[in-house]
Amino acid sequence: MDRKLIVTSKKGYLQAELIFRYEGRNDARCSVIEYSNYETDDGYSVFALSPMDGYAQYKKFKSIDEIKAYDIALAKDKVQEVRANPNDFTYTYDTEDVIYRYFLKTHIDVIGMAQIRSNFLKNYKELEFFSAKAFVHDETISSNSLEGNYDLVKSIRDQRVGYSDMQGVIDWDRDS
Repeated sequence: MDRKLIVTSKKGYLQAELIFRYEGRNDARCSVIEYSNYETDDGYSVFALSPMDGYAQYKKFKSIDEIKAYDIALAKDKVQEVRANPNDFTYTYDTEDVIYRYFLKTHIDVIGMAQIRSNFLKNYKELEFFSAKAFVHDETISSNSLEGNYDLVKSIRDQRVGYSDMQGVIDWDRDS
C-alpha cells in the first residue's frame, strides 16, 4: 500500500506530495509536503514548505480505487491550498518503483534481509528474502499493492521471522 500521491495545480505546478508508508503492524504513516510557488522573471519557482509527518488511518482496503478515493479525500483535508479549492488540482501517483530494505533480527541473531520492490499503479509488490543462515532459506514472494510491508514480511516461511524485529535500512538518497 506504499504510495506517493502528487497534487499539482491546473497550471502544472507542484502543490503537495502525500507519501504513505505501511511498515508496522496496523501502522499507517503519511508524510505531507506542501509546496509554494511564486512568479519570477523566468516563470515560476516552487519550494517546499515544512513537511508534516503523521499517522494515517490504518485500514485494509479492498481495491485500488478505494485507496485512491481515500487519498484524495485526505489531500483535500490536510493540504491548505487544496482545501480551499479542491477542483483546481490534479491528483496523480508516482510511477517509479519503490524499494525498501529491512534487516530482520532478534536480540540474539540476524535472520536476514528483506527487500521489497513495489509499484502502486502497476499493483505489484515483490519481496526478496536473503537469509543470513543459508541460501536454501532465501525466497521470493509476490503480492499486490493492497498488502502492507509488515504483513508481507511476516509471510516468509523461515520460522524465525515470526518473532523477529524489522529494522528499515535508511536510504540517504531518497528525497522522501
